[in-house]
Amino acid sequence: MRTALRALLLAAAFTAAGSAAALEGSANVFVGQKWFSETEWQPIETQPEIGVQLEFGQLRAPIYFAVDVFYAHDDATTTDPGGGETRVEGGSTEYGVGVRKVFRREAMMHPHLGAGASLVAGDLTVTTPSERTQADDSDFGFWIDGGAGDERDFAFSRWAAQKNGDAHDLLPSAGSAGVLARNG
Repeated sequence: MRTALRALLLAAAFTAAGSAAALEGSANVFVGQKWFSETEWQPIETQPEIGVQLEFGQLRAPIYFAVDVFYAHDDATTTDPGGGETRVEGGSTEYGVGVRKVFRREAMMHPHLGAGASLVAGDLTVTTPSERTQADDSDFGFWIDGGAGDERDFAFSRWAAQKNGDAHDLLPSAGSAGVLARNG
């Protein structure tokens, strides 16, 4: 069910982008790091992350539509005081839809700001010599984004998601920081 929803969301975004005339925008590759709460995710609370950020709109539009997809994953093995090993593996996938404003001006740096809704899904597996525990969670929330790019088409970006939920959520909030390779 979750995979079908993800595929449908991406297909709708690409269809909308491909069917409209006189569009401009960019596709950006995000490489960075995601961090989670230590209480649920230790020792993998910091994870490498990759993503794609799309922004498009009508020619010379002041604000673009934004469609973002991010994936983070990591694993670690720790040795318990009794000599046993504990393996922790987990990650998240995030889909964001919203708006983004790129401030184009006659300067070396071009700041950008964005905000929108997100679907965040995560999974965590803890394996000890005696048992294996799995947890997964997904929910809707919101995201904000900001950064600045230069003339060489590289940008620094900060992306953060906060999902709605209760105190027992696996994914109460997350943040990312990284570098964008800009195209457009």
